[in-house]
Amino acid sequence: MPADIRQMIVDALLTLLKKKKLEKITIKEIADQCDISRQTFYYYFRDVIEVVEWWAQKICQQLVASSIQAENPRAAIGVFVRFVVQYHDVIQRLLECRWRAQMEKLIVDAVADYLRSMTVHKFPNASISPAEMEVSLHFCSYGLTGVLLAYCTNGLSIDQETLIEQLYRMFSQNAALSKFE
Repeated sequence: MPADIRQMIVDALLTLLKKKKLEKITIKEIADQCDISRQTFYYYFRDVIEVVEWWAQKICQQLVASSIQAENPRAAIGVFVRFVVQYHDVIQRLLECRWRAQMEKLIVDAVADYLRSMTVHKFPNASISPAEMEVSLHFCSYGLTGVLLAYCTNGLSIDQETLIEQLYRMFSQNAALSKFE
C-alpha cells in the first residue's frame, strides 16, 4: 500500500501543478486532495520537493523500461520525447518556481540516469572508459534537456516526429557515442 499512497500524493501534486505554481502548493492542499492527514504525508515525504524527486525517479524507471522494449533506437527516443511532450505543462510549472535551479538539476540528473541505464542495458560491452562515459552522458543529458525544454516552451517550432528524427541522428552521429556500438 505505501507505493499507492506515494502515487496518490504525486497525482495530487501533478493535479495542483496544473492550477498553480509549485511554491504556492501546500502540504495541506496535497493531503486534503488525497484525503490523508498531514502526518501521513510526512510519513512518506519530507516536503513537496521530495515528492517531485520521487516522481522523477519513478518516471525515469518507467521510461527506461519502455525504451528497452522499443523496437529500435529511434522508437526509444520517441518514448522519451512523447513523455516530455505529454508532461510539458508540469515541466514548465516546475521551472517557473523559485527552486528553478534545483528543478533543472533534477531534470538533468533524471535524463543522465535514463541515458546511463539505457547505455548499460543496450551496450553492456561498450569500449569506453568510465570517465569518457560520464562526460558523454553529461554532455548528452544537458544537450537533450536543453533541446526538450526549448521544445516544451515553444522555443522550437518543429513537429514531434521531426524532433525525434533529429535527436536520433544527433545521437547516432555523436563521435563519443559511436564507441558504444
